[in-house]
Amino acid sequence: MNPMTRVLVGWVVAMPSAGMVSLLAGVLLFAGTGQWVGAGEARLQELRGLLLQLSDDEYQLREEAETALAEWRPIPLNELLAVANGKDLEGAARAVRVLRRLYSTTVGGDFDAIDDGLQQLVEEGQGLAASRSAFVLEEFRMRRRERAIVSLKDLGAVIRYANRNAFGVIDQDGAERPIQQIMIGRRWTGGDEGLRYLKRIPELNILFYEDAAKVSPQAWIDLVQAIPNLKIDKRGAAFLGLSAQPANDAGVRVEQVTPDGAAAKAGLRPGDTVTKLDGKDVQSFKELLEVLEKHQPGDKIEADVVRFGERFTIEIELGEWTSN
Repeated sequence: MNPMTRVLVGWVVAMPSAGMVSLLAGVLLFAGTGQWVGAGEARLQELRGLLLQLSDDEYQLREEAETALAEWRPIPLNELLAVANGKDLEGAARAVRVLRRLYSTTVGGDFDAIDDGLQQLVEEGQGLAASRSAFVLEEFRMRRRERAIVSLKDLGAVIRYANRNAFGVIDQDGAERPIQQIMIGRRWTGGDEGLRYLKRIPELNILFYEDAAKVSPQAWIDLVQAIPNLKIDKRGAAFLGLSAQPANDAGVRVEQVTPDGAAAKAGLRPGDTVTKLDGKDVQSFKELLEVLEKHQPGDKIEADVVRFGERFTIEIELGEWTSN
């Protein structure tokens, strides 16, 4: 069942968008993020009346209904979404305002449910519902981004931030830390569904994944369609911790080194040129990654390095994509 579809018995309001149906009155089986099983008739009638009152001719009654619905628990999410996507413009506008008030105060699962609902209104809703929902999501951009990062970490994603030396970012208390990369690997427990949190990170343009991640091929396709500018690259389990570009003569020139990563611990620095890795010539970052894909965390490999004209060899113990 589509998450925005719930079964109620009685009055039917059918919306033009597939999956956006709300049946009101009678015995309410589900409402929003909570369940209504065997709820009292008076309580159900009160909810129904408040939803209808959002479109009342009297301004004061509309105001009272909006305030009451913002305090209603469990949150009647799907009913509000149905009204927001309805044909009555006053009711639709009021329903989105209620959702905004709830969105600004709820946490955890309720916040995620409202976020998903607003996002679906943007993607599938009518003009007023879509535009106003998009405005709400943008208004709370930072809050939904922070919640997404917490959720992604809880599900096993590895998030690495840009550092101030490489990007000129000054990390201050409370300042937004730009994300450099996200890895979905073998520790990922979010499956296909958990990937939806990636949509809440506006600056994300590259995502790494490991074959061992429990995500279906179709989910990756759907993610690219949802975020057209997102680039998805496969990575092995071993983590080296550097970025590089082809050098002028031979090898690859190290541009950035991840603090406490395998490369940093072995002594590699920005400006070094790696000519060989594990005995193989490397002329591009892609070739470097192909060498890494054959190894596992904990493996020790050698790198031939040139630094200020001096040639030497270092041993690197490969790490794992586990640290946030």
